Amino acid sequence: MTTEQVVDEKVPARVYEVAYLVSPNVPEEKVAEVVGRLKAVLEKQNAFILSDEFPKFRQLAYTLVKPLGGKNEKYPSAYFGWIKFEVSASVLEEIQRAFERDSELVRFLIVKVDKDSKIKSKPVFWRKDTIKRDAPSKPLGKVPTMTEAEIDKTIEELVVE
Repeated sequence: MTTEQVVDEKVPARVYEVAYLVSPNVPEEKVAEVVGRLKAVLEKQNAFILSDEFPKFRQLAYTLVKPLGGKNEKYPSAYFGWIKFEVSASVLEEIQRAFERDSELVRFLIVKVDKDSKIKSKPVFWRKDTIKRDAPSKPLGKVPTMTEAEIDKTIEELVVE
C-alpha cells in the first residue's frame, strides 16, 4: 500500500491525526491491547499509519465526566496517545463510530493535518533560581551620622522660598 493510495476513486486519501484518552481504569499491561484495537480499526478501513505515540499516563487539566452504564464516571487522569494516519475521507465516519463504541476510550478527537507536519516541541522555560549573594567583601565605610539640627538646616537650604 502506498501513501498515495486512493480507496474510493472519487475521494482521495487525506492525512488525519487522532488524539485519544484511554481510561485510567485499564491496567497498564492492557493499554497495548486498546491501542492494538484502535490500529486494527484503522487498518480495516485501509488506513496507512504514518506515525504514533504510545499512550502515557497523565493527570488531566480538569476532570472529565463521561456517562457510562447509566451513571457518570469521573476521570481526573488518563493515558494520552495519538496516531497519525492516511485514509480516504469517505470512511472517516466509520472509523469515528468504531472509536465511539470502544468503552475504554474516555475521549478522542480526529483532526485533518498536513502530511509533512512535524511535531513541534514546546519552548522550554527554565525558572531562574534566586541568586544568593554574599555580603560585600569590603566594608562600605562609615556612614556619616547627622544630628537633628543638621538635618533641619539641610532641609531649610533645599527649600527655597
